[in-house]
Amino acid sequence: MELKITKDKVLAAAAKCSTAKATLETLFPEAFEEEKEDIVFDEQFGMPGLKYKNGRHLVWLSPSKKDIYLDKSQSWSIVDEGTVLKLIPTRKTS
Repeated sequence: MELKITKDKVLAAAAKCSTAKATLETLFPEAFEEEKEDIVFDEQFGMPGLKYKNGRHLVWLSPSKKDIYLDKSQSWSIVDEGTVLKLIPTRKTS
């Protein structure tokens, strides 16, 4: 029998148990590396924002510039850096 191991399966298993995570990080370190995707400025339907080069939007502004939309496939955290707040996306594990 052949088993297929995917990054998503490794990360899902790691999320269930800290001991399993440590073991899986040893066996599959590449699954835990942050993926770097090229992000570009773009405008779609009159809404400026940022998107990945693959076409998926990360963050964009409403036409009125009053609302900010965030991609739900990311977990978002806010870090206070003194005079500004930094918004950090992290890809959710399945």
